[in-house]
Amino acid sequence: METITIVLNGKEISGRPGMTILDLAREVGVKIPTLCHNKHLAPFGACRVCLVEDEARHALVASCVTPIAPGMTIRTDSPLVLETRKTVVELLLSSHPEACVLCDKGNACELRAIAADLGIGEIDMDRIRRYSEIEDANAFIERDLTKCILCGLCVRVCQEINVIGAIDFSGRGFNARPSTPYDMPLDQSACEYCGTCVTLCPVGALSEKTRQYRGSGLENVPTVCSFCGCGCSILLQTRDNRVMSVRPNTENSVNGVSLCVRGHYGHDYIHSAERLTVPLIKEKGSFKEASWDDALDLIAEKLSDIKKQSGPDSIGIFGSFRCTNEENYLIQKFARAAIGTNNISNSARMSASPNIVGLTKAFGYAGATNTIEDIERSDVILVLGANPHESHPLIAQKIKRAVRFHGAKLLLADPRLNRMTPFATQWIRPAPGTDIAFINALIRVIIDENIYDKDFVRDRADGLDKLMECVKRYPPAYAAKVTGIPEEQIVEAARTFANADSACIIYGSGITQYLNATYSVLAIANLALVTGSLGRPGTGVFPLVKENNGQGACDMGVLPDLLPGYRKVSDAAARANLEQEWGVKLPVAEGLSAVEIISQAASGGIRAIMNVGANPVAVFADSHTMKQALQALEFFVALDIFPTPTTELADVILPVACFAEKDGTFTNTERRIQRVRKAVDPPGQSRAEWQVLADLFRRMGIPADYKSPADIMDEIARTTPIYAGVSYERLEREALHWPCTAADDPGARVLYENEFPTGGKAKFMKVEYLVPDEEPNINYPFSLITRSHLYHFGSGARTRHSKQLSEIFPECFLEIGPEDAEGLAVAHGQHVKVISKNGAIELPAKITDGLPRNIVFVPVSLSAAEVNSLFSTELDVVTRIPNRKMCTVQIERV
Repeated sequence: METITIVLNGKEISGRPGMTILDLAREVGVKIPTLCHNKHLAPFGACRVCLVEDEARHALVASCVTPIAPGMTIRTDSPLVLETRKTVVELLLSSHPEACVLCDKGNACELRAIAADLGIGEIDMDRIRRYSEIEDANAFIERDLTKCILCGLCVRVCQEINVIGAIDFSGRGFNARPSTPYDMPLDQSACEYCGTCVTLCPVGALSEKTRQYRGSGLENVPTVCSFCGCGCSILLQTRDNRVMSVRPNTENSVNGVSLCVRGHYGHDYIHSAERLTVPLIKEKGSFKEASWDDALDLIAEKLSDIKKQSGPDSIGIFGSFRCTNEENYLIQKFARAAIGTNNISNSARMSASPNIVGLTKAFGYAGATNTIEDIERSDVILVLGANPHESHPLIAQKIKRAVRFHGAKLLLADPRLNRMTPFATQWIRPAPGTDIAFINALIRVIIDENIYDKDFVRDRADGLDKLMECVKRYPPAYAAKVTGIPEEQIVEAARTFANADSACIIYGSGITQYLNATYSVLAIANLALVTGSLGRPGTGVFPLVKENNGQGACDMGVLPDLLPGYRKVSDAAARANLEQEWGVKLPVAEGLSAVEIISQAASGGIRAIMNVGANPVAVFADSHTMKQALQALEFFVALDIFPTPTTELADVILPVACFAEKDGTFTNTERRIQRVRKAVDPPGQSRAEWQVLADLFRRMGIPADYKSPADIMDEIARTTPIYAGVSYERLEREALHWPCTAADDPGARVLYENEFPTGGKAKFMKVEYLVPDEEPNINYPFSLITRSHLYHFGSGARTRHSKQLSEIFPECFLEIGPEDAEGLAVAHGQHVKVISKNGAIELPAKITDGLPRNIVFVPVSLSAAEVNSLFSTELDVVTRIPNRKMCTVQIERV
């Protein structure tokens, strides 16, 4: 590689073309102070604190914006540099308040630190006061622009990283300042309270509203966010056994310098007064406090008796995305080794099963093919059945950056207007449940116009003839009638996608939580294969795993039909491997899915359930029926961090640790395995789930000599081929994506670069469009769709215990278009009754222009149990999961 040599402080140093003086200095350990610079942002050169002397030209230059050039002779500490730097800092201090003791930034203030390094105490300059009102009319951020030094970091990160643009500079000269449009309050602007501006602010101009004057955290504990499947790296700042604040961890992370509002401000649930803190046993309908020994003895005794009386398959076990990989591994091991049943499932399966079945059948592995970082390298991005802005903000950020800064084209398929729509080259609005017809029509156009990737198809895929025969039945004219998408839009989208050098497909639960969702996933796989959009950076298929460890829970085999590593329970070799490790014979027959377990509970086929961290009453369809079935159980155990509609029905409740109170690993949506670290002690008598399970194993006669989660990961590596090369030692120093099959295997950031596990070639699948199980009719004229919400998560069990998130969005609502609202004579804010074939709920109406006629929307995270009561428990025949994304309803004024 070509290098450029300069003289830096008397030494010859070589760097790469494109490096700035600051880049090179920091690379070799020479300290140059900065206030406006951040490695994640474009160089700005505003503060002038980083000035250095170019001795050849006898000039001062800003090191952050000056590229290195051959023959340069640079001094970073000459008398001229130090004198000028001191003057610059004194000028900044002359208009800066002196009340450092009261400032939330405290010892972390970068201006104060630089002043101390330069030996600046009192300044001789006349002070020029700039007074600004403190703004705190929101739940998250306080702005005190009296302290602002105009570094521009807040403006630039909002525009360059998060691509929101809620603030910019207003005014000129001394009156310049960062501002929202027309100086409107933050809560009325486009601000989404991601907090990245607070993170980067070098002084106290921006601070967290709830952290005022509590001092800086004494310890930074690196761990992983507990919300969506992006797996953002965070630092928990702790003091006196409390999490004081959350910051992005920029070291070896997927998210760099940014977080979303949930990740930054939603973790105050950790110290909620409503946490469960002591084991509870129900006696005569009321819960009584109990010792751990009494509670665990009762559980072991009851499960053993029921197993002896009715067989192991009379018991069901639920795991959870909230648990670590190590805990989920023990959960399925407890079901299979201690109980002897494959009746084991987790709530993430409700959206992951179509991916597991479809992607494994088409490609070979049940996971995203590329990394999140790769999205920014795509020329064309097709988003289907997802609103990543609400569900996966980091992925939305990557999409927006790809469009804004790299010229990518976004094809957004969503009937509802959302914050991604302004970035779309094409906004495509398919009728709910018609995705297969749309995708097949795209493939039909691509094949008809001979713009498919012939080399890739010939060399790397089988079954094109079957696919061509299938898509003949899907000309754009037919698809237009089925989907409601204009024919010309279908043709244009097909050409845009097929002609891209690199294209990727991102899809979410709007694809995977319908009946027949596996066929939609197979159709997406067909589109990726026919265009050669696999095996390279910038390409790929991205199923958006909803939950923080939804991928890991499935990887660990918390599934009724699959063992750890996605090996079938009928696979004799896989069972033999586990039997040798565990010292027991394993069940062979597939178990029941989660919904089937609860249905069997209603009929008496399942007598006991142990529920580790799941909340089926809130997240499963037809919540009323779920509740009745759980009430019919002979014995029900719940392990959780909060009381929930599910724990209320339990016979025994065990209080467990949240993510911040234990060690382990999570696996994110890009198959990246990451360390979770204990930052604080759990409240009261709460314990980590792995410790509880180890105690239960011993009571059930199964050895469980685990001293730490690292021991469990070592066992996972011995029994799970795709994790065979994973260890805590490696995770401390490098990022690992499965499959990682040996200690010297670096893991696979990009899948299928050379071949597919499915016999070397991928497989095209014949996929036909099936009419949705529910279509609007005269009795139920509206299609109700559900999606995630930016300010809440999952069933809301944790985010509704977050004071800040609940303050900004306290209640659920029904979005309805103005024409439909007018037809129903419904006013904004008026309560309406939403009635389906299965149930009814009341919600306030929110009139919005973002919906087409006869489609309404409810954000599920704000009131999950009530919304899910509208949906049927009818199961898909392939994946055995219900539809939770669209049902037909009627709406009445209350």
